Parts: sequence; C-alpha cells; structure tokens
Amino acid sequence: MTIDRNTHLALAALIAVLFTLLVLPQHSQGEDTRHVRPARSQEAAPADPLSVAQTQIARLRRTAEQLQVLAVQPMPGNLSPEEQAELARHTQWLRDASRLVRTLADNWEQRLQPLTEQRGFQGTGSLRLKDLNAFFQLQTLGLKRKLERENGQISLDPESVRASYRTAKVVINNME
Repeated sequence: MTIDRNTHLALAALIAVLFTLLVLPQHSQGEDTRHVRPARSQEAAPADPLSVAQTQIARLRRTAEQLQVLAVQPMPGNLSPEEQAELARHTQWLRDASRLVRTLADNWEQRLQPLTEQRGFQGTGSLRLKDLNAFFQLQTLGLKRKLERENGQISLDPESVRASYRTAKVVINNME
C-alpha cells in the first residue's frame, strides 16, 4: 500500500497534534493549576474534595479542548466523496463530544462555586462537596462510556478517520 503526499502530510500533522496534546504539559490560557496536586500513594490521607473537583474539572476542560483540536484538522484533498462524508460525520461527532464534555465541566464548576463561597467550608459543606463530586464523577464516567461507544461505531474507511478515531480514543480514555 502506498501513501500519497497529501495523506502523508495529514498523518504527520495529526501525529504532531497528538504529540502536542498528550506528551507536552497541558496549560490552557487562564487555567489555574495551583490547586492541582500530584498523585498520592495509597497510604496517604484522602484528597481535599475541593482539589479533587478542581483537578477533574481541569481534566474535563483539557479533554474538550483536545477533541476540538481534532475536529478542526484539515480534510485531505484526495478523499473520495464517500470518505469526505465519513470524515465530515466524524468531525461533527468530535465537535459534539467536545461540547458535551465542556458542558459537564461548566455544570460542575457552577454547582461547585456556591459551596466554596460559604463561610466555614468544613463540616456539612465538605459533605455536600463530596456528594457533588460523587455525582459528577458518575456523570463523567457515564459520558466517557457513551463517547467510547459512539467512537467505536465510526466507520474506519479513510486512514484519516482511522487516525482521528485512535487519537480520540486516547483522549477519551484520559478523561477521568
């Protein structure tokens, strides 16, 4: 199987984007990373619920950004009309998935804000925050499974869709 120049350039661009998204440090504009804590060992005390929420919200936002970057990749010029249609469907799915993940992060952040603004955040507020985190962690897991299922239903005819599918799969797996 030979790969023409346009396909080769598209794959090289996709690999560069994948490398940038998954290997290099992730820092969005305006993203506050002071509250992100390193992973703890199993013996350590449970993490602060506020830090857990902020870390997960940042992870969701990063996932949404990465899916959006995949959605704006240029379409190779040498695709057949059927392959163009398949790539267009996959691109629309990436946009929709990005929107869903971003909406989940926004909703979590909106529900988190009133709890963090209360005085005396300990006690009942902390329990409410743990409940809120548990609810949104379940929502995140459900969304992750939904996106994995939908991404698995994509036809893998053009190589560009196959590469985008594999990259989206990695991004979704890193969502939680």
